[in-house]
Amino acid sequence: MRRFHTEEAAELFAPPTSQITEAECSQAELSESSYPRNSAAYRSLASQWLSRCVQDEHDSHVGCNSTDYDWLPSQLLDVEHASKTSCLRFVELNAHKDLPDAGMSRDNRFVTLSHCWGKWGAEALPKLTNANFEERKKSGISLQDLPQTFQDAVEIARWFDVKWLWVDSLCIKQDSFADWYREAENLAHIYQTAFLNISADAAEDARGGCFPKSEPVRQHHFELRVTNTSDSWRLTEDDVFMFSRLRRGLAFNRAWIYRERQLVRRVLHFTVDEMFWECCGDTEDSFASETFPNGVPYLDTHSGESMLQLINMGPSSETSHHSAWNAYCSKLSAKLLSNPSDMPLILSTLAKAFSHNDPDDGYAGGLWQSTLPQGLLWKTLRPVGKPLRRIAPSWSWVAAVAPVELRESYRQHAVTTFSDINLFTLYEDTFGQLDKSYIVLKGLKRQVRLRNIRRPHLDATCDIDLLGDEQRPITMFRDAEDTYRCRLFLDHTMDADEIQCFCMFITIRTATGISASTHTSRKISALLLHPSQYSSEYIRIGMIELDDLYSLKLRYKIREGVDDDEDRWLQLQNQIIARQDAIYNIYEQDMRVMHDIEKNEREFKRIADENTARYEGKYGIAGVLYQFEMSEELDTDWLDVLEVEEVVIT
Repeated sequence: MRRFHTEEAAELFAPPTSQITEAECSQAELSESSYPRNSAAYRSLASQWLSRCVQDEHDSHVGCNSTDYDWLPSQLLDVEHASKTSCLRFVELNAHKDLPDAGMSRDNRFVTLSHCWGKWGAEALPKLTNANFEERKKSGISLQDLPQTFQDAVEIARWFDVKWLWVDSLCIKQDSFADWYREAENLAHIYQTAFLNISADAAEDARGGCFPKSEPVRQHHFELRVTNTSDSWRLTEDDVFMFSRLRRGLAFNRAWIYRERQLVRRVLHFTVDEMFWECCGDTEDSFASETFPNGVPYLDTHSGESMLQLINMGPSSETSHHSAWNAYCSKLSAKLLSNPSDMPLILSTLAKAFSHNDPDDGYAGGLWQSTLPQGLLWKTLRPVGKPLRRIAPSWSWVAAVAPVELRESYRQHAVTTFSDINLFTLYEDTFGQLDKSYIVLKGLKRQVRLRNIRRPHLDATCDIDLLGDEQRPITMFRDAEDTYRCRLFLDHTMDADEIQCFCMFITIRTATGISASTHTSRKISALLLHPSQYSSEYIRIGMIELDDLYSLKLRYKIREGVDDDEDRWLQLQNQIIARQDAIYNIYEQDMRVMHDIEKNEREFKRIADENTARYEGKYGIAGVLYQFEMSEELDTDWLDVLEVEEVVIT
């Protein structure tokens, strides 16, 4: 199924010039007239989506149905009782209830609600408290006393003949830390085992309801089928505009709700204009709408933020798992959060769900220990002022309290060693908020001064001077070709025109020449560290990237009595480039040979192992990428190496 943008319509419907002689064009319209809000027909559409997912005739929704339906949260709301009495009663089970061999019966099913609290909710939202706890268990709360979103959630739960509803403010005592902490530990499992999640995407707070009162935008699409062929096309508005309705929803930009969406298996989205379906299936019908009730024929839906499906990742490589985690955290960091100190809790529930991919991997404040030290090279995209209260160690991206980008480790070769980590979590939760934790690295660091900082609030550039026992300028921020050779990413905004700190090398990355006229290139990435109040410890203040020549100048010391000669630096750089190009030529030749025998996996692996041993034996592990140590083959007799140091970062 192909889609056409509007500007293609004229060509599509022009008089035929090809062999197509007959066509049928059918219009499908789903609008207010055919699916009025909260009507039986509207309920029918949602039920069809759910039924298709649960029945799973084509085995494309295995992940949606492989859940622990024999478990219930310890605190729930009784939808069945509300149907009979119009009062929503709170039910407390003795513990998180196990229901052995009960299967997916209606008594085992519960739905969750995702909604925005908003400013009104913080003050006036109905809440479970110590004061009303017994009354809520005995008599419940009248549906008429609930805000519209909660009333709608009860009604939607009835659509699917579900007995239980879970709503955060009504199922956790909001004035009891003990109750809140106990339930918070199980939030991941609550959302993972929910039969369905109802997401009130459009409402500013719980007064808005799931069904907004405004007139929905009528959606149309045309399907064009060519006679005597199986081909068909759909003509509709561009998906960029179509799914902007989801992106405009307030819930879409909330960190708490974004987290919930990554844990649940099925979501029923209620937006201003349409109802959307989303689940963990792997076919087109896993994302549907009123406009496309049988599934959306687009690869890029929901603004490119498809469900991460942490609960349904299955066996795959460690790299792909961590790539998914990095992508999720990068998105999450840009979401809105009223209280930044909630971020560690949001992450802890997700980390618990994610940890099943590799139970032996240690979680560390939004990062995973298996990705260190490369994982430390996150960068702040829009730095803000330093928060008044520290909520994470400086080496964790959580401490930035700003949108960040977590780096991929692909082709990032570590030149420092992650040697130790000490994690102290609050409330004895191994996935919880960190307190007074530190990481130990062994590597090379240099004292520097960053001056002439340009664009400190964005992707900054600067000049660098070496300080300490060797004082000399390193680089102007861009070269004669107006190409940036130094990129500075500060964790928080700073008013100073210059910064004195330490630069610690973390990784080296290389790129091969894309044509015969280009060469390999190298980039070094380093942390920027500032001494803490304790002389033996450092705090992270940012990261910096340096290309080629400038990373060389930082890496090596000039021997005493030798002048800082730019020509000699350039000569060394050219020697390294020539050597790397030669190495890559050999490597590419071997790859071509290996390509011819790739069907023989055993032979392929044998040659690959031999090549790896040959390159590492002659050039060192990082030698193919960068001549990071002294070599007799290079003109380095005027330089000295730096000594490895142990650095503690808090």
